[in-house]
Amino acid sequence: MLCHFIMSRRPRILPPAAMLHLIGRSNNKMVLFKDANDLTQFRRLVLKFFSKHPIFIHNYVFMHTHFHILAWIDETSCLAPTMRSLLV
Repeated sequence: MLCHFIMSRRPRILPPAAMLHLIGRSNNKMVLFKDANDLTQFRRLVLKFFSKHPIFIHNYVFMHTHFHILAWIDETSCLAPTMRSLLV
């Protein structure tokens, strides 16, 4: 029997500071934001978590199944824990 293991991707190598395009997607095209209230709540969470770190949001788009955030990050080492906190 042949077993297939899905390996996690390798960590990204980032410069100390960078402009990044951040993307979050749902699984199986599940709807993340059902109404304007969901979008407002998520926007508040994004601002709350990002304001704790040297992250400047240039622009963002929240859609029903995914989102995009364009941000300047002064310390890219804080990106993974910030995104993890936001998405868990």
